[in-house]
Amino acid sequence: MNETQTSRRGRLFYGWVIVLCCMLLSAASGILSGVLSTFFKPVSEALGVSRSAFSLTSTVLNLTIMLMMPSVAGIFRRVPLRRTVICSAVFAATAVFCFSFARSLVVFYVLSALCGFFSCFMNAVPIVILTSNWFVEKRGVATSISFSGMGLSSMLLSPLAAKLIETSSWQTAYRVVGIAFFLLSVPSSVFLLKEKPADCGLQPLGAAHAAESGRQTSLAGFSHKETIRQKSFWLFAVAIAFISMTSYGVQQHAIAYWSDLGYPVVEAARWYSVMMAIGIASKACMGAVYDKFGIRKASTFVCVTACLAYVMFNFCGNRMLLICTVVLFGVSSGIQIVPPTYITNRLFGDQDYSANYGLITTIYYLGMAIGIPFSAFWHDSFDSYRPAWCIYACMIAAALVLIFAAEHSARKAWKGAFGIPYDLKN
Repeated sequence: MNETQTSRRGRLFYGWVIVLCCMLLSAASGILSGVLSTFFKPVSEALGVSRSAFSLTSTVLNLTIMLMMPSVAGIFRRVPLRRTVICSAVFAATAVFCFSFARSLVVFYVLSALCGFFSCFMNAVPIVILTSNWFVEKRGVATSISFSGMGLSSMLLSPLAAKLIETSSWQTAYRVVGIAFFLLSVPSSVFLLKEKPADCGLQPLGAAHAAESGRQTSLAGFSHKETIRQKSFWLFAVAIAFISMTSYGVQQHAIAYWSDLGYPVVEAARWYSVMMAIGIASKACMGAVYDKFGIRKASTFVCVTACLAYVMFNFCGNRMLLICTVVLFGVSSGIQIVPPTYITNRLFGDQDYSANYGLITTIYYLGMAIGIPFSAFWHDSFDSYRPAWCIYACMIAAALVLIFAAEHSARKAWKGAFGIPYDLKN
């Protein structure tokens, strides 16, 4: 029986259950990158601190992830993945719950560091390891769907958190969000997660077909040391930093910005929820878009759409233009997931993919750590986010140019190293 369709017992290939588990793990982690932004304005006002000072909680969280990420892939080579994911999810959920007891910025910063530390072991790298273990074919689609959960939690929990803040307290909202984090990540990891197909007596999706057709499934590509010496890697790394800085610099402040424009915070959270719902579909489909159209065409589409979204954020005082902005940003939000995973693999191959992806993810979180307080700085300094939106539009255009340059340089590197150009697609 073909393992690309069913298991030996005639059921759907278990790899898609693993994708569901990964999607729920990314949904839990999406609480850290999306839902917690709902608290920026109300908690900073309750504590009597500036929005910049409180937004540093996200900076601390992302810097912790950035510092840990280069070592995570190596750690997973020595420790059981499933057990580590479960323990990390429990501790991260506890840290989110404990935000409700914080009464000073120092405590918020400490808890944010703990969230960042534990989330490293249940989000990006383990998800990439799992999808790589389970899929030879359809890996791009599986990875995109796995990470699409990041928007799911924002879509469902941001309006709920805003409503709880308004009707009860921000402490209650934090507790509910912490419980949701636990429910999203722990039960599925305990009962469904399997690290490798061999654990179920299966092969990766497409492995048998690849072997029958004589295609090489060994780890082709550049080693980690070779990769970091390439010009293409650093061009791409800067592009990724620009992408994460701009995307999360806008996303994390969207609710506060719309609230500043006069929209009730619950309504602002609803629009944010719609934006994240569109983003779920975008993230789920973007891998297929890259597979079909290649790096250049797909990156042009998503970067141009993001640029338009950032420009449109300046005009959200008009409700119709707000709707256009929500749609554009939602469509472009696939840029948060696919370039770091898909393009890293396409440019540098499979040989040391986990290590290469870990370093790219480190740079990605550095961009997040800079972008979120950068937006708050503009708000506190000039009482407006709009200059930041314009800067971000220019930066995302620069990111597209850098991706083109990285792709061109990588094509030459493949030809020089292996005698033939790697199929990067135009």
